[in-house]
Amino acid sequence: MIVAGFGWGAVTVNADRAIVEKTLGKGEGDEGSEYLDGVYFREYPEMGIQVSYTHKGSKVHAIFFYNKQHRYENMATAPVKTDKGVGWETTYKELRKVYGKPKEDYHGDNWRRVVYEGIDFRFENDVMVRIGIPGR
Repeated sequence: MIVAGFGWGAVTVNADRAIVEKTLGKGEGDEGSEYLDGVYFREYPEMGIQVSYTHKGSKVHAIFFYNKQHRYENMATAPVKTDKGVGWETTYKELRKVYGKPKEDYHGDNWRRVVYEGIDFRFENDVMVRIGIPGR
């Protein structure tokens, strides 16, 4: 189960990459690439998970769980729910009932990103497609 601000099992914010990969496998990505906040990304397509790691120490910076998000259709649907019972079938309205008023609520024509302390949710065409655990 996903816990806001923490992660999912051994896949937790600040965990060593070696520990995460004992659970998820080797993953795919380029450690030489650098993105915002000095991190690089590894994808674990069979698990539907993407992790950003810090260049310094290869520690988990952020975790993303996918359910056929646009541009990530190659990823399996992550077999997850939050500790509050929110899963891929949860609607925006149901999410608000469970988590309350979000810190941020961004939206466009066919997408919405709802941000709470330690966790965020992305919807496309009213379907939840990503759950994120941001770095601290």
